[in-house]
Amino acid sequence: MRHPRLEAPEIAVLKQGRVIRRRNAMAGLTLVEIVVVVALVAILLSLAVPSYQRYLQRGHRADAIRSMLEVATCQERVRSEDGFYDTGRCLGSSETGFYRLRIEPVAQAKSLVFRVVASPLDHNRSDHCGDLSLDQAGMRGISGDADQLMACWGGR
Repeated sequence: MRHPRLEAPEIAVLKQGRVIRRRNAMAGLTLVEIVVVVALVAILLSLAVPSYQRYLQRGHRADAIRSMLEVATCQERVRSEDGFYDTGRCLGSSETGFYRLRIEPVAQAKSLVFRVVASPLDHNRSDHCGDLSLDQAGMRGISGDADQLMACWGGR
């Protein structure tokens, strides 16, 4: 004879007038299940981390390009006032600190040309674009693969 309270989905046994609850066989995770979950997480991370790193590099590159354009704008302002570029002035810096900026030719007060170069620092060396450059004529350049010029400059 079954006890009416035992009809619930819980597994219980009536034994000598007492209700004894049995352990649920599926209460925990097996080692195989844990290994499968860890393997899936590892696979997802192996896909996500490189993509995130490329996203960060594009952001750092955009900051370097912005800084280079600021330097070029300042140099054009100096030329409109003085008639020459002054490569000793207007040297900006990358706000994020992932690129070092320099102007070529170095520290010439009366120059007819200039070139701003942004070089990736140590923690950003894996960037395939390498050094980014911009000259007085607006010509963009990279020290990496020339086919990647538009991708490195973000389509600008």
